[in-house]
Amino acid sequence: MSELRVTLAIIAATLFSAAHAGAQVAESEINALNSKWITAEVNHDTGTLERVLDERFLATLVSGKTIDRSARKTVTGQNGGQNGDSA
Repeated sequence: MSELRVTLAIIAATLFSAAHAGAQVAESEINALNSKWITAEVNHDTGTLERVLDERFLATLVSGKTIDRSARKTVTGQNGGQNGDSA
């Protein structure tokens, strides 16, 4: 019975460790993607924005208006966000 407890404890520790490592990798990937997004927005890099923004992307502007991925091109990028809103 004692061996079973030790074995179960080892399995639980291994699973916890693997899950924690996986979460760290996911967090790192999210942070890298976020950094690419911010840089692309600042530089009006529409090519990168097309790659990093999901097709279901939605943003709420300062005005309260909600825009999708295709509408964000007209707010930032093409007109430089000159209407006071930024996505």
